Amino acid sequence: MTSLETLPQVLGNAEFIARFDNNSPEWLELRSRGIGGSEVSTIVGLNKWESAVTMFYKRTGKIATERPDSEPMYWGRALEAPIMNRFIEDNPQLKVYTDVGTWVNRERSYQIVNPDGIFETEDGEFGIVEIKTARYPDDWANGVPDYYRTQVQFYMNAFGFQHAYVAVLFSGSDYRCYELAADSFQQSVDLERVEEFLAAVKEIRSQIGMGQIQLLRRSVSCTQPLRITRLRLVRFMRNTLRLAETSQLTPRT
Repeated sequence: MTSLETLPQVLGNAEFIARFDNNSPEWLELRSRGIGGSEVSTIVGLNKWESAVTMFYKRTGKIATERPDSEPMYWGRALEAPIMNRFIEDNPQLKVYTDVGTWVNRERSYQIVNPDGIFETEDGEFGIVEIKTARYPDDWANGVPDYYRTQVQFYMNAFGFQHAYVAVLFSGSDYRCYELAADSFQQSVDLERVEEFLAAVKEIRSQIGMGQIQLLRRSVSCTQPLRITRLRLVRFMRNTLRLAETSQLTPRT
């Protein structure tokens, strides 16, 4: 196990920002200016715990963004180190960097990533190590679930890496490891949706002071057509409304 000090400050297409405590004011402020990997599955409609519309409401200030801690969240953090240790033990051919901090893509300032680890091969190739916990392996029958796959693809894209490992512990005692290759098509589609989302949030934020937030309320109710002029905003809201109708999820106010 090695430390961040031996990693360059610029790695591939990403630049190191800092180490932040999770959910610290500095970390939350930085995340509010961009998109983190764990948010991508929500934006593209693959997160089974939160809808894109709910996240849109959070980013536009209509519902609280605070997320109370839970037992699964607590144990996910507590078990990260031992799961990482197991990955390192099983892969002595890799140099693994842990506690790697927060990075940002050098061309897309909104693409902010916090990988659990970064590995380096004997040939000098770098990649992502991501740690997960799950109660049951059902969602993993065909490999890494889409709601985690999007996160890891977002990380790989930020750096320009071609490979990643996802190490997961099921039920506290069943360890497995999955390998992912970079998927340029998925990455490009996800980035397009992320940029649509950010454009929509920016549009609504700019109109809140003029009382235009009622536009969002009417559109989410699905009772009136969208009447927002920017094509990017219209496209994103149509997609999120379709996802909301499919999942029958309504944001809480």
